[in-house]
Amino acid sequence: DSADLILKVFPEISGRLQIEAHGQHFFSNPVTLPVSNDSKQLVVGVVGSIGQAKGASVIVEMAREGTCRVVVIGKLAPGFESLPGLSVHGTYEREELRDLLERYKVSVCLVPSIWPETYNFVADELMTLSMPIVSFDIGAHAERIKKYARGKVISLALADDPVALAREISTFSNEVMVETESSEQKRAV
Repeated sequence: DSADLILKVFPEISGRLQIEAHGQHFFSNPVTLPVSNDSKQLVVGVVGSIGQAKGASVIVEMAREGTCRVVVIGKLAPGFESLPGLSVHGTYEREELRDLLERYKVSVCLVPSIWPETYNFVADELMTLSMPIVSFDIGAHAERIKKYARGKVISLALADDPVALAREISTFSNEVMVETESSEQKRAV
């Protein structure tokens, strides 16, 4: 995505532009899935400092819709209301992320950015933890999530339809859980 943006302005450097991924690896132990959730309500994790460009209104509307619980592990921009289906943990240290995802019983994470990003550290952190991730099809992180085995990239149009968004995330989460349970059963045999 960054290369595409640069080439729009400087098309003459097309043959000389080289792309290299950050290659970050933040954690050594993945999150244990499936996360047990006694309430049976899907818990969607959103990690980071979430302002308007990062999708604050998207997650508030999804929480308001009510078919899933949204947990922000990080901060939510001022001006976005608190709802019964929305929890905001607040700031955290990177080393705490794995334990926080398990403590809140997060089954799937959403990277709700509605503007393109050139890089997203949170997406890398979540991939290193083997978390299922859903993202809108926009920006550099979407390109990486498309290639990630536990990733799903969805249309940005779903940002305006919280019911369809929650349904899409829930369907993907269920698919990942079935795959995870099937893999665990094969290893046990």
